[in-house]
This record gives sequence, structure tokens and C-alpha cells, in this order.
Amino acid sequence: CVGNLGKLPIHVATDCRETSLVNIVKLLQIYPDAAKCPTEPYVYSDGFRSSFVDPAGDLPIHLACKKSNPDMELITKLLDLHPQSLLIANKRDHNKFWRLRGSTPLECIKHFAEDDNRHEIVSRMCKHISDRPCFQSGRLLLHEAIDQPLSLEIMQKVLNAAPYMVSRRDPKTKLYPFMQAATQATENSRIDMIFELLRTDPSLLISATRRKLVGVPTTTTTAIAYPKVESQRRRKGRVRSLMMKS
Repeated sequence: CVGNLGKLPIHVATDCRETSLVNIVKLLQIYPDAAKCPTEPYVYSDGFRSSFVDPAGDLPIHLACKKSNPDMELITKLLDLHPQSLLIANKRDHNKFWRLRGSTPLECIKHFAEDDNRHEIVSRMCKHISDRPCFQSGRLLLHEAIDQPLSLEIMQKVLNAAPYMVSRRDPKTKLYPFMQAATQATENSRIDMIFELLRTDPSLLISATRRKLVGVPTTTTTAIAYPKVESQRRRKGRVRSLMMKS
């Protein structure tokens, strides 16, 4: 760490506007795993008293994205070293970034980058890793993003980065993305997300209603396509089992 600040040199260099990209790349070459290290809590002392400071737990990519004009080349290099960091949220922050509690790098871009290049940077970040199974169990970016509480605007950027992902089943749950989102549909934003996923490839819904989804259990397909029918079946099954016991 640098002094008692709870930061590695890569954190200080990334956070400083005057540090050249060449010097940051040299730091990453010396210690590539620094891209995976968050800032840590530390004790601050001014000689008279000490106070505990808990920073935002930022990865280097968070610090690179908390700028009005982020360096896309730097962000790309950090994603190459740690692609999963695109969807890793920082933690609670007690200083001037209080409004960014639990924010991913994509959300940091949304809050800090200038309006002129904000959408372009988010799109380029998503496209950079969208076609690589760089998450656990071979999941793609869209599969992982659905599990995160991201806004509909950011989800649309993720989807637009590689629309073909909507027809790829999640290796972990064996569900298509619209089914995966349906299991978490508790608010309007999730319902809108399901609509966007189905609008990208409406043939998935036709396949679901015909129960021809290869590798997906029939009960799962029915529960999503016909939720009322499935609930009635379960209710009748419970009544039948109780009658048999009596």
C-alpha cells in the first residue's frame, strides 16, 4: 500500500489525471493482479487523533471510470486483465461519491462521464467482452448482467453489444435470457427487460409456448409461458395428495 491510504500504486496512478498511460501500463506489467485489487480500509492519523476511513472499495477500473473523460484505452487494458470487473460493484462510500454506493464501472460511467461520449464508452466496454465466456461456468456478459440490479438503459447497451446472446442459454441455469429475467421479475424495470429480450428474438417465445426448448424442463417452460395454468396444476396436485392421505 501507499503510506496508510489503503491503496496500491495502480490505484493512485489510475486516480490521478496527470499520470500517463505508459506509466500505468508499466505498473500493470509488473503486477497484473493489481487490476483485481480493491482499495482497502485504513486508519488516518493527523498526529493528534486517528480516524477509521472506509473507502469505496474501488477496483482500478472504477477509478478509471470516475472521470468526466475516461481513457478508453486504459479501460480496455484493465478489462483484458480482469474482464469480470465490468459487473463488479464497489461498496459503500462515505465521501463525495456517496451517491455511487454499490456501483459497477458501467454505472460510474453513467454518473461521471460527459453526455457526449457516455453512451459510446459504455457500448465499447460491453462489446469488448460480450463475445467471450469470461465469467464463471462459461457464462456470457448478458447472463451475468441479468443477475445484477442494472438499469434498463445499461441493459440495453449490454444487449446491443451482441444481440445473438439473447438466444444463448445460460450454462448455469440452462435457461434462455428472457426466462432467466422472468424468474426475477419483481418490478417494472424487469418486465421491460423481458420485453426487450423477446423483441430482439420473438421466435424464442414461440418455441417456449410450443414446449420445444431443447434441454429445458417442460415444467419450467410451462411456468414461464403459462404461469396461471402452472399454478392451477400445482394447486390441484396438492389437493389430490391431501385427499389420498386422508
